Amino acid sequence: LLGSTKAQHTYNFHHLDASKGLADGVVRAIGQDKYGYIWIGTLSGLNRFDGYSVKTFYNQPEDSTSLPAATVRSIFCDKAGRLWIGCSRKLVQYNYATSRFMAVAGTEEVSILKMVQHTSGSLYLQTNKGLVRFNPASQQLEFLAQRKRGGDSLLGPFSDMFLKGDLLHLATQNGI
Repeated sequence: LLGSTKAQHTYNFHHLDASKGLADGVVRAIGQDKYGYIWIGTLSGLNRFDGYSVKTFYNQPEDSTSLPAATVRSIFCDKAGRLWIGCSRKLVQYNYATSRFMAVAGTEEVSILKMVQHTSGSLYLQTNKGLVRFNPASQQLEFLAQRKRGGDSLLGPFSDMFLKGDLLHLATQNGI
């Protein structure tokens, strides 16, 4: 076409692995916080990348405020700037002032697979136990569609979720 130009794009890639500071090379979750840090969840730890170097957080069995001894499955920064880490056996909030993790009561043995935030401020959690609504202000959990032992929830199994406005959409075997 006359007069048209093709834009040239330059992409910069950083290759991060255990040799560059990651806890290990099996990445399960990635998220960005209010400060622009990239958080990377792996099988054995949580990593914070500032664009130059990696700081790693591990479980310390003698310290209940360290990262839980579980795989990081999801990372979410809510509208208030709070950083939530969903693990295979707990939901924790990162405290920036103390560099500690605060566990949410009632999430022991709950695997947090994905988090989305409703306009009300509540977080919807996709978990191994079903759909959960969590109010960060009150720290209250509500199991909306709990999975029965060995079976599915009332909604059936769902593999993903997203919010559009105030409507929560769930991807199920039978559609949305």
